Amino acid sequence: MDPQTAADSSTNGNPILGVIFLVVAIAVFAWLLLTLQRAAAAVPEPERRFKPGLVWLAVIPFFNTIWWFFVVTRIPESLRCALLRREESHGDCGRDIGLVFAALGATGISLIFAGGLAQAIAQGLETIAADAGGPVAGFGGSLNGLGVLMILGGIACFAVFVARVHGAASRLRELDSIIQESGA
Repeated sequence: MDPQTAADSSTNGNPILGVIFLVVAIAVFAWLLLTLQRAAAAVPEPERRFKPGLVWLAVIPFFNTIWWFFVVTRIPESLRCALLRREESHGDCGRDIGLVFAALGATGISLIFAGGLAQAIAQGLETIAADAGGPVAGFGGSLNGLGVLMILGGIACFAVFVARVHGAASRLRELDSIIQESGA
């Protein structure tokens, strides 16, 4: 197989694999959001600082860039306060890593948009002069690459955040069941 054929076959991949990947990614994201909703619901009503169903607002494009900051601060704060009322300390319940996730995601999205804008400007410059857009296009590509890396780092932080929130919610449920058993 010559290099050109190999390059052509790698860029014309099987679209079914892409669809399968997309479906799996959406399913995993929905499962993680459901985990966060259940964690928020584990906090008794008077102690809640976040309504569990509001987690699903994170599926709204662009709005979610800001919304994540509310999710990653209020759910862990609710859990932390509920655990403290039961005389149990569980650290920050994922708040700090959640803020890192939200910041990386917002910055990554911003860099990708800025990179796309720079590449659009480069295309405009190339219509004026043949080589005028080259450096701007390269800069835009660099911004896109950095944005993608930040989003990938944010995804890793999101997984850790969900795990910590889930752990705190599980501990809260455990304590509540112990209190109910001893009170009954």
